[in-house]
Amino acid sequence: MPACASWSNASCANTANFLKHDLNNIKAVKLDPGEVDFALLEGVALLLKLTKKSTPEMVAFSRWHRAVYPNEPGDELLTGVEQEGKQLQVHELPREAQLELGQFLLETYIIGEVEEDE
Repeated sequence: MPACASWSNASCANTANFLKHDLNNIKAVKLDPGEVDFALLEGVALLLKLTKKSTPEMVAFSRWHRAVYPNEPGDELLTGVEQEGKQLQVHELPREAQLELGQFLLETYIIGEVEEDE
């Protein structure tokens, strides 16, 4: 089972228990950035499944997610950053740099769509 599928199943169970039992939501829901990223990816996948349409934002986020959490060959993205003579991949960069890449991808996909419409 892929890591994101097992995360999704465990997360849904925790959320269901939280909604049923725990009234102190600040203590009950503790998410790290990776969990938020996987939750957003799950939301994108569900919306795509429901509407059968994708938006530039969905495409940009999906590509960013694959680069930050590579799961298969070809998911990685090389950067122009070198460390000890080795070119780093996006998942090896600090979180702030990963988020900057996400912003760049988002702007690139949105601009690409605007140019196609003109």
